[in-house]
Amino acid sequence: EWGITPEVGINSVQDRVTSMETTIEGKPTEGTYKARIDKLASFAFGSKTIPLTQVTVPANTLAKISLVTPVNAKNLKVGDTIKYQAAEDVIENGMLVFAKGAPGEGTVKKVTQARNFGRDAEVEIDFKTLLAVDGTNMDVFGGEEAKKEMKTMAMAAGASIAGMIILGPVGIITGAFVHGENIDLPAGTELYIQTKADTTVYAIPTTAAQ
Repeated sequence: EWGITPEVGINSVQDRVTSMETTIEGKPTEGTYKARIDKLASFAFGSKTIPLTQVTVPANTLAKISLVTPVNAKNLKVGDTIKYQAAEDVIENGMLVFAKGAPGEGTVKKVTQARNFGRDAEVEIDFKTLLAVDGTNMDVFGGEEAKKEMKTMAMAAGASIAGMIILGPVGIITGAFVHGENIDLPAGTELYIQTKADTTVYAIPTTAAQ
């Protein structure tokens, strides 16, 4: 799917296969899903065997993500699931580790509503895992490197946008330039997270690496 679009989706396999076939041939094809997927792989990579190479992804590798689940302190409770996707490819040493659109899933750990005297709402999220291209659910979190990148992104965008937030050292989201305000991040809001530990996965060589 990444080799054709190039990004991955979170819809059902049936929908994604049909969409790729329509992109290439103008309509869905017939046959078993295995045969159809093999054909798509051959179109994308020249072979039904996808080229994979082992690579070690260092701890604290940054990934830009996009929220699928809105984060609104008024509507969330502890234990709620927060879904998100990779907002862009993550490439390590010329190897695709996370494809744009790769799904991730976290959990709300704490919710504090906005209060009097300028005390902002606060939402703590355990971002848990982001899916690598080889199917590994890689452990991720909102750490210091992600926080620095969030500050840089916020400063570049200007202080008026709704996404001006700080991602704290354990995934705590608070208002960065407003006080006593609710947190209301719509689907599509972009954040940064980072990998927890050195992790060895199988990745896809990018065009630049070939």
